[in-house]
Amino acid sequence: MKEFSLPSTDFIAGWYIDDPFICYNIIKFSTKSTIYVERGNMSDGEIDLNRNNSFDLGFNSDDHREPLVSYKKLLREVLELYKDTYEYCSKEQRQWDINEGYNIQT
Repeated sequence: MKEFSLPSTDFIAGWYIDDPFICYNIIKFSTKSTIYVERGNMSDGEIDLNRNNSFDLGFNSDDHREPLVSYKKLLREVLELYKDTYEYCSKEQRQWDINEGYNIQT
């Protein structure tokens, strides 16, 4: 993973995932799994392709299909890097992880 350079005065951090095929595999998955893909919605539920022309692939955290499993594994690696950077976010805290559904937007 390559760290994304951000000002050190905040608690936001980011990393580039260094797997060149994960994005390709997710896009390929979403084009084959159109039943799981929705056109991008606005926060009010309206679909306005002039303002948000996207495709959203939503899935649950317990989804065990590839490439979603590989993507979640990479997200966990990023999460561990975040915890290493901001050690008090997990010190003396209940264990936390990616445990809710999430959305990939293309």
